[in-house]
Amino acid sequence: MPSPSTTRETLLDAALRLLEERGPGALRIRDVAAAAEQSTMGVYTHFGSKQGLLEQLYLHGFRRLEDRLNSVPSDGQGRHELLAFALAYRAFALDNEALYGLMFERATPDFVPSDASRLAGLSTFEMLATRVADWRPDFTDPAADAHLVWATMHGLVSIELMHRRWGGPLVAHLRGDPEQNYATAIGSLLEALHGR
Repeated sequence: MPSPSTTRETLLDAALRLLEERGPGALRIRDVAAAAEQSTMGVYTHFGSKQGLLEQLYLHGFRRLEDRLNSVPSDGQGRHELLAFALAYRAFALDNEALYGLMFERATPDFVPSDASRLAGLSTFEMLATRVADWRPDFTDPAADAHLVWATMHGLVSIELMHRRWGGPLVAHLRGDPEQNYATAIGSLLEALHGR
């Protein structure tokens, strides 16, 4: 008989696969149980409810994002590191579109993460604020500057994902190489912050 932690991981893995295949709005307990070859009671035993399962997926997403962002070296290259950090954020979103939607886009309207989970998710923003402070120790409010960088990163990624999902014609400034456009926008913002 598998251990409770193994069963829990099996259920989370199945939920993650279904999330990526069908999107957050289509995630159902009975489908997760079937995909994990478990009973629906097993899902309720480990997560309490669909909300509990979504909460764990939400936290899992932030752990994965944190791992991705931690993979960006921090060796005194300042602006280049911040650009690499922003590109890692974009890569995470593109590689984990449904999970990113659950984390940031209210892709499941009836799911609202708990305050504790939202605070846990803020660790990735704090990573950015720390890097901004390391880059420019003279900034009086690095968190406010990090917020500008994050808002730009998040906005550009959200627009790119929306166009990726829906297809169709792109407005002129979104055509071309999306990664290069993203890097140019983030680089311009960092340059403006640096020159203040």
